[in-house]
Amino acid sequence: MSVNGGTEELRCGHCLKAYSDPRLLTCLHSFCLECLKDHVTKNNWKKNLLCPSCNKEMLIPKEGLSAIPKDTYLKARTHACKLTPASECETCQGNKNAVSRCLDCDLNLCAECRVSHAPPSSEQVHNFIHFETDKTNDSKLDQSASTQAVKLTQNQWCRKHEDHERTIFCTKCNLTICSVCKEEKHTAHPVQASVDVAKLMRSSLSHFLGAIKEYLPDFEIYMKQIRKCQKEHDGDLQNAIADVQARCKFLQNEIEKISNAIITELKDRHKSTGSDLNKEVKNVINSYKSISTVTASADRIIKIGSDENIIQTSKKLQKRFSQIDDELPKMTLEKIDTVGFVPGPLKADSLTKMFGQCTKGEITLPVLPEPWGIRVAKEFEMCSIAGFKVRNSPDTIQAIAPISEQEAWLACGWGTKDVYLFTMTGERKKKITLDIQIDHLIMNLSGELLVSSYEDKYIRKINKDHEVCDFAMPHLYPGGMVMTKRKELFVCAVDSYTTRRADHSHRCLLKMSEYGMNIDTIDEDGDVILFGAPYRVCEAPNKDLVVTDREEGKLRVTRVDQEGCLKYVYKGPTNAALKQPFNPLGLCCDRVGNLLVSDWGNHCVHLVNNEGEFQGFILSQKDGLFKPNAMALDKSGNLWIGDGNATVRVYKYGKREY
Repeated sequence: MSVNGGTEELRCGHCLKAYSDPRLLTCLHSFCLECLKDHVTKNNWKKNLLCPSCNKEMLIPKEGLSAIPKDTYLKARTHACKLTPASECETCQGNKNAVSRCLDCDLNLCAECRVSHAPPSSEQVHNFIHFETDKTNDSKLDQSASTQAVKLTQNQWCRKHEDHERTIFCTKCNLTICSVCKEEKHTAHPVQASVDVAKLMRSSLSHFLGAIKEYLPDFEIYMKQIRKCQKEHDGDLQNAIADVQARCKFLQNEIEKISNAIITELKDRHKSTGSDLNKEVKNVINSYKSISTVTASADRIIKIGSDENIIQTSKKLQKRFSQIDDELPKMTLEKIDTVGFVPGPLKADSLTKMFGQCTKGEITLPVLPEPWGIRVAKEFEMCSIAGFKVRNSPDTIQAIAPISEQEAWLACGWGTKDVYLFTMTGERKKKITLDIQIDHLIMNLSGELLVSSYEDKYIRKINKDHEVCDFAMPHLYPGGMVMTKRKELFVCAVDSYTTRRADHSHRCLLKMSEYGMNIDTIDEDGDVILFGAPYRVCEAPNKDLVVTDREEGKLRVTRVDQEGCLKYVYKGPTNAALKQPFNPLGLCCDRVGNLLVSDWGNHCVHLVNNEGEFQGFILSQKDGLFKPNAMALDKSGNLWIGDGNATVRVYKYGKREY
């Protein structure tokens, strides 16, 4: 089954045939209704049933198995081929082209018949698929790729006010309402447009689902590897038996009894070790099939489901996704004994020694890859809320300084002298040109913009009236900056912009007052040199300072306290593979102290805890990242990321709620 390639084998996991009246269980596995009935009957279940794939328990409806919801999403997928641009309406006589298909009535309908087919007065819920232009990328980032696809909808008329659709979501009551209901009963409640709520939920669920999809290829490789070990284990037995039989034929009848005894011993040894391996392999295969099927089912719900579907199933899906980690097989074996055969010396005084004896070898089993993405997505919500590309600029976004949850100052391109004020939607509101080449931007606590220059030993200030004035003239070249809550400015500073540190080099953090006066430097912890080429710096909630260091051959992230005492050095994950060497650039700390680091070469963002331990990749290339650099968290906790394609992406970031 393929979930990444856009195709999937639409067969029941129980009978392995094409679905017949598929029903969707709460665990997101689908089975034919008759298969479920057969499954329940064989196990003599009355109140509960266990899913045939994942063994998760669910209640059997009081009305019987027929009351289990139909898998409308699966039916929409299979019926998509029955609705084409050339399809004609099957209810009117006007030979009009059909624009939608009722899945409940199996009819293609034109626009007029679609309205009359499910009028506001209808109590039956009809599910429709209709044509929709599917943008494969964010419309603001890429307008080039679009395909015509089908989308699942359903009649959403308000039962109390028949002529009004339910297009509003009441956050307090957690339900969709119409405009009249809002005025009558929900006037004081916070509300949002259903389409906007569904869009955010889709984004959040898609990120979680993407983490599962990203893990499946590694899981599939692992499954193939362990099956290969299984075959090798069985093959060793067969090879050993063949050697024994060849030896037996050579010595003929005189050693027949010894031959049979050794074969029996080989089989007994193989059986004693093989049963545990077979059990492990079976668990791995079942787990992979289960997670693959859940992924495909959830994918259909998110892509095909209506806004109402998404709103109603969002928490169920999140809860189901959070269970994926628990379904991974708990591997108990690291190695298993194998059998072999070594012929003995041909001595007439001992037939047993002459024939040979059993030997023991080893097959090292593969290690189940850690599901970092799933575990991070399970704990943290990462929801795309905006994205735009800076026009007429192919360069890297090298600095972002949010001034609110809607606006941020940007510097785009190495050597630029321009700073821009952009809204989250990509509207450019202001441009200021300075007389220095810009390295970094930050906002101070007074709402003024500080700008450092790597070409000149200057830090400029842009006040609230957008006037440029001098701020400080450090004795070293300034780079990344952070203004602490105690109104102290820390600046990454170097004596030259080569990334190779010499014995006489001076590389440090400058500590300055809020007015630009030098106070102190942080460069060593006893005899330990802390920095080689400090690039960006941020402050943790406990007042520690975290620095990305670009020293040649020693790229790293260093965390120190305010006195310069070393806390840890992070050089990338030790228990997760990277395609390219760790290449840290931008960084920021969230409210609980987790560190987010942009990795230029691997197109991802690392999540590191307070102790410097890698937790996973919170964003990666699957999310559209390309050479991420600048990073910043605004006051609302939204994460702003600028990349190597002059693209800015904004994410809602925080702990996931269930």
